[in-house]
Amino acid sequence: MAVNFTLKEPISKNKVPSRPFGLYDDGAPIHEILRILVGSVDVFNKKTGRITKLRKDQLRVFSKSLISPEHIVKKIFDSSISIGEYGEFLSRTKSRNEAFYCTLRQDIILCIVSKEAGRNTEAFLYLYRILEFISVTFPLLYATIQTDFRKSHAFLQSLLKNDRDGDLKAFERFIPTLSQNGNLNRLTFDFSVAGKSEDFVSALKIQLDKSVRGSVRGFEFDDSGDILFRVPFNSVHSLLVNVRNRMFHNRVGEENIDLGQIGGSEDVCEIIMNECMYWISLIYTEIVRVLVRGEI
Repeated sequence: MAVNFTLKEPISKNKVPSRPFGLYDDGAPIHEILRILVGSVDVFNKKTGRITKLRKDQLRVFSKSLISPEHIVKKIFDSSISIGEYGEFLSRTKSRNEAFYCTLRQDIILCIVSKEAGRNTEAFLYLYRILEFISVTFPLLYATIQTDFRKSHAFLQSLLKNDRDGDLKAFERFIPTLSQNGNLNRLTFDFSVAGKSEDFVSALKIQLDKSVRGSVRGFEFDDSGDILFRVPFNSVHSLLVNVRNRMFHNRVGEENIDLGQIGGSEDVCEIIMNECMYWISLIYTEIVRVLVRGEI
């Protein structure tokens, strides 16, 4: 676990989840991440002594916080597996790829705690760090469900079509497979500017139009209300990469976002983060579904 941050069980009238649905020795990192994403843990900052209560459901499926393991399993797996089967999976696989999940857990904590504190640019950069970290591992994990080595090999080979393709490009090609498997490909993400000034919204639209829109398939502006633009599920990856590059690279000859025109990065990062945490949570949850069903 990170030096400064420790997960804590929330103080509530509900009983503390039993092993393997708890935390650390009583849990498993793969499930702890789910608990973080659905808002069912506290984070203690050893340096400041402060506790951040994570109560926001990034998956947008639960009506209350402090969700029980049974409720998580019912919602995420659509009652297709039992709580007992899921518990057996966690116990059997806890040490499998443990270092990867512990690192991912740490970065998700940093991302969400920063977002909760209103440090949106910091949260956005953590999210991008997460995206890079999972870009190779998630396709590899997905390939393990194939019982035929040749199918696994062909699947992985399809993600890297030439030597110039990097990890992010491979992940971009992987997303349609994952989204189709989980019936996520029809989802659209609406990026709201509610509460933002007209001057800011107008300036942001100009900047996104000239530097991002043409590189993101399905990107559409909406002038009818609080939604400034929308992007389909399979294009959110491209949106993240392009916004990051156009904001934090400043190459001569590129159409970069003029941060001076929009008052810096904070507001645009807030707008992006509100939807992209939902997106990354859906991706993680679908990977967990794939792994659990592949084991049972």
